[in-house]
Amino acid sequence: MKIAISMTICILLAGMMYGCIEENSEEKDVRPTCTLVATPANGTVPLRVTFSLAASSSTGNISSWELDINTDGSIDYNGTGNPPATQNHTYTNQGSYTAKLTVTDNEEKIGVATTRITVHKPSNTNQFPTCILSVNPSYGYIPLMVTFSMDAYDPDGTIDSWNLDVNNDGTAECSGSGNLSDTQSYTYTSPGTYIAKLTVIDNQGGTNTDTVTIRVTEKPPIPTVSISPASQSKYPNATSVCVQVLINSDNAPVKAVNVKLTYPSNFTLTNFTSYKLLGSSALEVGIPTTPSTIKMIDYAQALTYGAMPTALDGALVTLCFTLPSTPGTYSIDLTEVVLLDASGNPLTGFTPADGTIVITVD
Repeated sequence: MKIAISMTICILLAGMMYGCIEENSEEKDVRPTCTLVATPANGTVPLRVTFSLAASSSTGNISSWELDINTDGSIDYNGTGNPPATQNHTYTNQGSYTAKLTVTDNEEKIGVATTRITVHKPSNTNQFPTCILSVNPSYGYIPLMVTFSMDAYDPDGTIDSWNLDVNNDGTAECSGSGNLSDTQSYTYTSPGTYIAKLTVIDNQGGTNTDTVTIRVTEKPPIPTVSISPASQSKYPNATSVCVQVLINSDNAPVKAVNVKLTYPSNFTLTNFTSYKLLGSSALEVGIPTTPSTIKMIDYAQALTYGAMPTALDGALVTLCFTLPSTPGTYSIDLTEVVLLDASGNPLTGFTPADGTIVITVD
């Protein structure tokens, strides 16, 4: 019995000791962790890479770090304590590289992370740069101060120089080397239509351009809007009448127009024809179904994004109505007109002329 008890105790003690040894062994195996990310990881010579580095230790502190950018055994960057958040390096030769980050904690334990970088031979064909030029406002009266917004990108190199010609006369009013400034301001002091041109040149001599149009007038435009034909006293024996809404923006470029009309409840709208004064790609809203007695028309045209605003002069819509059989005096009223200029601001200084047609039915 004593022998059995003694053996049981020994087995229990041995198990406990083994568990302690295994636990201690696991604690001693805990190493620091680290990550290494290359951005970009693929490109052509010369390829400038930004390495993102991070490290931590659950049992102590990071005491040192080393970065070998091509795993040739030679340390290219190193330091004490935690590694920096980023480290830049430029690869000047083509090839496939494995970069290795090694971190050591205060217990001399080591953690390693690697990442791959592929560097290609540059193409013999230069890819031209791209550029974008915009202006605000693009229309106004003298003196008109505008702000040009500029941007450029070269897919296989860098922007070497740029220039901005505000009136396309061959002389640049603004220029610089390297990356473009975000904005440039200029004041037009004479009326006219100007084409501003941005030119960019890359480090291999490739060029590209972009243009915008600016319209400058001596005085604010005074648009006119009217209904045709003018008011008539009588429509003897008539059963129908057609009217048009006419718009002249006084050469002001317009990007959107909205008109509202009302007509008597005993009139029936039998036909509605719209004319795209803003161009064939203009969007239309509020086209009524026919026949209709809804008593109000709320119709609009607007340019799509990027389309060039244009001056308006002509008929916007034609409306035809069936007249009531009941004698009386009736009116069709143009109650509201909104014209938005090239910058999206309402044109002001005008009211609908001849905005009402009076119709007498015998």
